[in-house]
Order: sequence, then structure tokens, then C-alpha cells
Amino acid sequence: MKKNILLLLLLPGMLLGSIDLSAKTSDSELKALELRVEKVSSTILPDFAPQSFKSMKTKLRELRAIYEREGRVSPQLLAEVQQELERFRSDADRGQKIMKKAYPWRNAAVRYNFVRSFDALSLYRAEQTYNQALKLVGEHKFDEAKRLASDAKGQYKTLIRNAHSNAKKTLADVLKGYKRGVKYDISGLKKSSSSLSGLRRADGAIQRTRPLDVPTGAFNGVGPLYIPPDLPPDGPQPPVTIGMIERTPTSLKISWTDVSNDEDGNRLMRSDNYINWSTINSTGPIPRTTNFSFVDTNLTPNKQYCYLVESFNAFGARRSYPQFCTYTLDTANIPVWRLQLRVKVADFSGAGLDDEPLRVYIGGNVERPAVQTVLDYGRADFDRADDFTYDLNLGHIKDLNDVTNLLLSTNRSTDALYIEEFSFLINQQEVFSRHFGATADSALQIGPYSYSVQFAELRNDPTWQQFVATSRLSPGFDLRELIEDLPDGKKQLVIPVDQIVSRTESLVGHMLNVDPEIHHRFRWGFITGPAVEASKVNDTTLHFDLDLEAKINNWPNPALDLDFDIEVASQCDNATGKLNVDLTSKNFTSSTDFTLWKDLVSLGVLPLSNKLIEWYANERTDPPQVNQSFGVRLPNNLNCNDINVKVK
Repeated sequence: MKKNILLLLLLPGMLLGSIDLSAKTSDSELKALELRVEKVSSTILPDFAPQSFKSMKTKLRELRAIYEREGRVSPQLLAEVQQELERFRSDADRGQKIMKKAYPWRNAAVRYNFVRSFDALSLYRAEQTYNQALKLVGEHKFDEAKRLASDAKGQYKTLIRNAHSNAKKTLADVLKGYKRGVKYDISGLKKSSSSLSGLRRADGAIQRTRPLDVPTGAFNGVGPLYIPPDLPPDGPQPPVTIGMIERTPTSLKISWTDVSNDEDGNRLMRSDNYINWSTINSTGPIPRTTNFSFVDTNLTPNKQYCYLVESFNAFGARRSYPQFCTYTLDTANIPVWRLQLRVKVADFSGAGLDDEPLRVYIGGNVERPAVQTVLDYGRADFDRADDFTYDLNLGHIKDLNDVTNLLLSTNRSTDALYIEEFSFLINQQEVFSRHFGATADSALQIGPYSYSVQFAELRNDPTWQQFVATSRLSPGFDLRELIEDLPDGKKQLVIPVDQIVSRTESLVGHMLNVDPEIHHRFRWGFITGPAVEASKVNDTTLHFDLDLEAKINNWPNPALDLDFDIEVASQCDNATGKLNVDLTSKNFTSSTDFTLWKDLVSLGVLPLSNKLIEWYANERTDPPQVNQSFGVRLPNNLNCNDINVKVK
């Protein structure tokens, strides 16, 4: 009886113990599942069942978070993810069989700049077809998916064939010049070494074919592998620089500088397809180094036009190269008050960047050069699977007409960034996006090559067109969520603190990379919290704290806190119905943690003299200046003079 009672007392504990043991998942089991998923990530399978793969990866990350927090994971949860992995494998295998013929053509079409820029509308239609086929694969509607996959393949191939044909026609004359140069150099190498003139020809060919010892300022500081010879001309030297100095919706003022003194005349030629060139102006000889301009009229608004100058005499004619392309204005006057770029890095090993930031250029081929932003926030930028939205510099971009193109690049050829997708936002509204893929085969690789979105591709995107149409019908629609009512019936424009923080962090990070005064002296510090912190001083002033480090060679970098205020001011431009907002930095102070340094000096651990500390204390007071100005167009029912601006 006592034994039975003892058994009854022990049994619940034994049962609970067995249940507890069976409810625990070891770290090795979770790691084994993570390893299986990691192996799948290194293949192309995620591209054929992207939503299933994304869902499974999200649940796996949640399991890891539970384990790190609680030290255990329910076997049931682990089994669910394992089952989801098997379902993904099944769907992806079937999807690969259906999409495999369209897949490589799709990757080529979205990757190569010359294809996408040739016919943006055809690319958009092909993308719609391809993505619908993928969606049907996920819904297990395989017969419909096969039909659409075949259609998509045909659309991509037609687009690529037409773009390639256009490129051949466009570059034919240039390549012919290279061909003549190559024949000339081959002929020089064949000449006898007993001839001094032959040796000169041979030496020239060798120098042009192997110029690697002489930096030319080309990519990476090294010249190209072959530089064609300057052959006797067939005609006078054409201008090498053509530009645009004024533009309206229906006219462009084109200018160039004459560089020859033996031409009989010059022709300004225009094209809207790079192939068919028509003469729009003819002149006689122009004195060498003279600036000449011509106003091209009766043009279509919001359209790209390309120009070249052909100089000619009795010996022949030569055309300027490269051709210069620019754009007429849109009749819609849409102010730009914020530019942003969302970047999602692919989730596989080696997809992220190490220390090299991404560089973004917006608005080339207008009166001013493109506006550059080096994306360097005080965070781990562009890590694997990172998904973050960056503010971009406005520079001279004040109007939608100034946003003519978009270029992404890095400065190094040894480190590549693989982008799964990105979105371009104007005034906090998405106006363009591109999804590439989640694998090394499909993700966009930035470095050593750049990625360019040209004028037509931007403006033919449906989201861009919707933004423009909405702005025309409802001016200032993108501001409404920032406008508040006041008790006296007036309105106030509220600029959120997090927006100003992001703008400030973007601008400071850019300056840390490009400003020669601070590039070699400061960088973002070793940060445990936010790199940029802001607190409200009053309705128009924020106080900022930046965490940086000073660079001192061969020594640990001392921490540097920069404190300053940003004041928000506004003024009305009643003639245009715009409210101009200025953000200006003031009241800089800085404080450095010298305590540790002085302790180390006193202990003799570091031979760091007080002179160095004093030098740094003096030098550290030069602050980066943070200034931004932008104009916003108000909704039609608002009077600019009745608007207050505050931060919140």
C-alpha cells in the first residue's frame, strides 16, 4: 500500500518531467533547420515560390527569437516550419519547371540598362505577365501559369531583340571607327623592325593596347585595355561638348563650343530614337572656341530629345559623340519637398556590403549636374536582408521636372551589393519600384556595374503617372496628412521629428564621405543607441545629438558628441502658391570623452601627450553645417499666409 501511494505521488512528477523533456527543442535541431534553409537560399529556388519562401523565412526567424528569449522552442512549432519548408520545395520545384525558360530572359531584361531604357512600357507589360504566372504557380493553377510563362518569355525576347537592334544601329559608326583603328594598329605591328617609321607605329599600338601603367582617370584610376588611335580625319573636328542652357515645355536652348578651324559648315541634328537624325539648324563656319547656341521650338512637353553637331568640309563630315540628350518641361508644376529610396538587400550569404556605401544620383542632363547622395546612416547599412528607407539630398531639385533619371552605384569593384527590390519615393509617395529577385542569379548586383533608370522608364511607370495625375487634380494632396486645424480657423503644417532626424542623418552621413574638411577626420561612432537623437526645444526648434568618432592614426578613435539646434522657418511665395521651408543648423557645441584618455596617459599605458589632446580639443570645434530648403505646393483651399509651420 505504501509503495502504491509512493508511486502515485511520484507519477505526476514523472509524467510532467517526460512532457517537459518532449517539449524542448535543442539548439542543434534549430540550427539544423536553419542550415537547410540557408542551403536553399543559395540556390535559385526562392525565385520560383517567392511568397512561400518569404513566409517560411519569417517563421524561422521568429523561432530563433523565441529560442533566444526562452531557451526553448515547441517541437510543434519546429515541425510546422519543417512542413512549410517541404511545401515550399514542392512548389518551387514545380514553379522552376514552368518558369525556367522565361526566367533567364526576364533576368536579362531587368538587369541591362540598354534594354530597360529602350521600351519601358513593353518591359512593364512583360513584368505583369511574368508576375501573374508566378502568382498562378503559388495558387497551383499550373496550366494557366504555363501559358503566361510562355507569353512572358516571348515578350522579354522581343524587347531584348528590338533593344539590341537599336543598340547596333546607334553604335555602328562608333564601332566602325574602332575597327579602322584596330586595322591600323595591326598593320603597324606587322611592319619590319628595320624601319624606324615601322617601330614608331608598333610602339603606338603597344602603348594603346597596354596603357595600364598610365592612370587616365577612368574607372578605378586605370585606363581602358585599348585606346583607338587618332586616325587622319575624314572631316573637321566636331564639338566635344554639347549642353542645354534653357528649357520650357515646348523649347530647348542647345549650346556648344566650336573646336575646329577648317570646317565649311555645321549642322545641329535632333533625334528622339537615337537612329533617325534630322537637321534642325545649319550654319556656316564658326570661329574656333566660339560659343554657339540655337533654340529648338515646337517640341512636345515632358519628352526626351537628343542632339549632335555634324561639322563638314570637302574631305567629309564628322559627328560629335556621345550624343547629348535632355528633356522638355512638363506643364505640371509639382514641387519636390522630399526624396527617399527604400532598399531591400537580398537574403543570402555575401549579398550585403561591407564598408562601402551605396551612391545615388538623381537629375542629370539638365542645367545642373546630377545630385549625389552617399547613403551612410549611423547604423549597419546594407547588411544581408536589410530593408530600410533613406532620405536623399534635394540639392537643386525643386520640381518634378528636375527628376530626370536615377543611378545607383558603388565606388569599388571588389564589393558587390545584391538588391532584391527598391522603391523610389517623392514627397513620401512611391513613384517607381523594381523587384528583381531573392537569389544571386536574379537580384540586382551593384558593383562593379551601376544601375540606371532613364527618363522614359521613370515616366512610363504607372505609379509615376498616377502620382502626376493625382497632383494635377488635387495639388498638395501629399501634404494633407501633415496639416492640422487650429482653434482660430487657421492651419498649421506639422513636420514630424522623425522626418527631420532622417534628413539630418542622411545629410551628415553624406558629408562624412564627400566633404574634404571632415572626410578624413570624423566618422559615425561606436553606437549602441540611435546615431542621431532629437528633442523638441519649441514649436520651431529641435535639439540634436550626433554620435561621431574622430579619426586619429594609430590610436583608438575618441568619441565625439556634436550638439546643435535645427530651426524651421517658412515664407510664402503667393505668386506660385508655394510655401518655402528652411531647415538650418545653429548653436553647435561638442564634448569629447577625454577621461579615459587622460587615465591611460597617467598610467603610462599610452604615450599620448597632452599636446595631442589639446590639438584635438581645438580642431574638433569645426561643425558640419546642416541646411536644407524645399518648397511645398498647398492644397487649393488653403491660403499660404494662414499656414503656420511647427515640428512635432
